[in-house]
Amino acid sequence: IFDNPNLYPGLIQAFAIHLPEEEGVEIFEYLDSDEILTPFIKSLGWRDPETLTGPDSGLKEEVEEYLWGKIELLDDLHELWRVLLTLATSTEHPLNADYLHNVLIGKEVVAVDFNWSKFLHEEFKEETSEVFRLINWGYSLEHEPIESPELKRLMSISLSWFFSCPNRYVRDRATKSLVNVVGSNLELYTDLIGRFQDVNDPYILERVYAAAYGGALRHKEHDAVTELADLLYELEFANNDPTPHLLTRDYARGIIELANHQVDSYTVDLEKVRPPYNSSFSIDIPTSEELEEQVTERLEDADTELESRFWIGLSGSGFEGDGFSDFARYVVGTNYDSSHVHGYDLSGVEALRWITKRVFDLGWHPDYFGD
Repeated sequence: IFDNPNLYPGLIQAFAIHLPEEEGVEIFEYLDSDEILTPFIKSLGWRDPETLTGPDSGLKEEVEEYLWGKIELLDDLHELWRVLLTLATSTEHPLNADYLHNVLIGKEVVAVDFNWSKFLHEEFKEETSEVFRLINWGYSLEHEPIESPELKRLMSISLSWFFSCPNRYVRDRATKSLVNVVGSNLELYTDLIGRFQDVNDPYILERVYAAAYGGALRHKEHDAVTELADLLYELEFANNDPTPHLLTRDYARGIIELANHQVDSYTVDLEKVRPPYNSSFSIDIPTSEELEEQVTERLEDADTELESRFWIGLSGSGFEGDGFSDFARYVVGTNYDSSHVHGYDLSGVEALRWITKRVFDLGWHPDYFGD
C-alpha cells in the first residue's frame, strides 16, 4: 500500500484518520509522497476534531504547514474548499467558518476570484455540492429560524463569502439566505460588518449591508436597529467620506433612515447621511504612452494568440482606449457618447484606458479567466 499509495486512495484516507487517533502521528510524517495529499484532504472531514486542534484551539501547526505547503493543483484546493464548507457550521471545530474566513480574508482579489469565486460558480451547478446545500438550506429557513446563535454566526460567515461569486443569481440567493439565517438576531450583522469592513472585494460588503438592511426592515422594532444604525453612521458618514459604492452607501443610509423613522429619540446628523456626498474616489487615467508600456510588456510575454488579442482588444492597437473587444464595444461603448461616460466627466476612451490599468493593478490575466 505504502509503496504505491496512488493505487489505494481509500486505504490511505483510512490511515490518515486512524494514525492521529490511535498513534498520535500524521500520515505525512510516516509517508513522504505527493500521492497522499488528496486522500489526506478528504480525511479531514471524518477526523475527530481533537486530533486537528492545536494548543491555541486553532488548526495544528504541522497540519496547516503541510496543507498549504503541498497544495499546488486547483483540484486539490477545490477539494479542500469542499471539506471546509462541509465543516463550516461545526461549532468548536478548528476548520469551521472562522478558519475559512481567516484563509480568504488575507488573499488578494485575483487569488480569491481565481481560486474561490470561480469554484463557487461551478459548484452551485451541482445540487449535491456544499455550496448549493448551504445556500438552499438558508433559503428554506424563512419560517423555521435557527435556534443556536453560534450556528447562525458560522452560517452567516460562510454565506457572506459566497457574495464574491460572479454569478449574480448565486449572490441574490445567498443574500436572501443570510437574511433568513440571521433572522431577528440583528446583532450578528454588527459582527459581520466588522469582519468584512476592510475586505478587498466590494461585492461582499455590498451584500452584507444589503442583508443587514433587509433584516432591519423585517425586524424594524428591534432595539438592535439603532445600534446597527449607529455603527454604520460612524463607519460611513460621520467623517463626510462614505464609500463611493452607490448601493453599499444607500443600504447604510436606509438603515439609518429606518432608525430615525422608528425611534423619536434617535439623533444623528442626517445632512451627512443624505446626498449629495463627498465620497473620495480617485480615477487615475493613464496616458496612451503609459498604457503602451504596460501592454507591450505583456504582449512580449504572451504565450498565446488569445492573450495578445485580449490586451489589444481592450486597449486598442494605438493604446488610446479604442479597443474592439465585445466589452469595449458593447459594455463601455453603449454607455457613453462622443464626450463622456454617463455620470462621469471622462470620455469613453479614457474610461477604457483606466479599466485596462485597473485590470493590471488587480492582477487579472487571461491565463486565469481566458476560458
